[in-house]
Amino acid sequence: MELDKKYNSKVLLFGEYTVLNGTKALAVPFEKFYGEWVYEKNHASAIEIQRLKQYLMRLYYDGKLENFDFDDLEYQIAKGLAFNSSIPQGYGLGSSASVTAAVFDGFRKDKELLTLHELRSILGLIESCYHGESSGLDPLVCYLNQPVLIHNADTIELLDKQNDSLNSSLYLLDTKMPRRTGPLVEAYLKTFEKSEEFRKRIDEISEINDHLIESYLSNTTDSFINDFQKLSWAQYNYLSILIPPKYAELWKKGHSSCSFDMKICGAGGGGFMMLMVYNESVAFQILEGEDLIPLN
Repeated sequence: MELDKKYNSKVLLFGEYTVLNGTKALAVPFEKFYGEWVYEKNHASAIEIQRLKQYLMRLYYDGKLENFDFDDLEYQIAKGLAFNSSIPQGYGLGSSASVTAAVFDGFRKDKELLTLHELRSILGLIESCYHGESSGLDPLVCYLNQPVLIHNADTIELLDKQNDSLNSSLYLLDTKMPRRTGPLVEAYLKTFEKSEEFRKRIDEISEINDHLIESYLSNTTDSFINDFQKLSWAQYNYLSILIPPKYAELWKKGHSSCSFDMKICGAGGGGFMMLMVYNESVAFQILEGEDLIPLN
């Protein structure tokens, strides 16, 4: 177990919600926020680590988890092992994914023998302690510290690097409104199941999203900007319930001024929004007082 190792947060660049329907998604590590092991008695995370240990032991006794060093985990906990994290909770940046990756990395015995599919499955099983059910994508990004491209429900690909050129125009806007992902996803899935009109709209968003990812990966700037703008307005028109009213107004101002466009980042409803900025001086004037974090 490496005490000096950092488990970075993650950002779902593209694919929010549509990934649930088997389309492409791209998640990347984000070094601005991270978690790391520390030894500190009475740390705020002590109860969480104990709860996670008990959960993992239940998985072990149910035959769902193998080759986990519970003796060492218990020993380290007795020494004051804690997880110190700067990742904000309720923002979709992987606060639970980071600690999942750290526990797996520190106490799973045969990590080097696992396939990518097995890694994702086990990490998802561990993270389900927090979310009830996890795809394993977020902790996979945190564990490998690499961008992960989802092609479909069954195929994922590791990428060597992000597109730094395009990332330099992307910002996260902190709404300072934490939200819970579970209820939002549940509402989306119910609407998708019941409404044929909504499914048509999501099919439209999915097509734009997939083309946007292709533009990003091929570094086709003009196409990427065009696709980002299309996705922005498709989300504004069809997923408006996920956009807090204050930011719906900024959404329109950014587009009408030709200075930036916005999109949902993750589950929406608060947390972070993503911006692509075209004219910094005008954009930052409109966004004065907002907390912006560059993606690069």
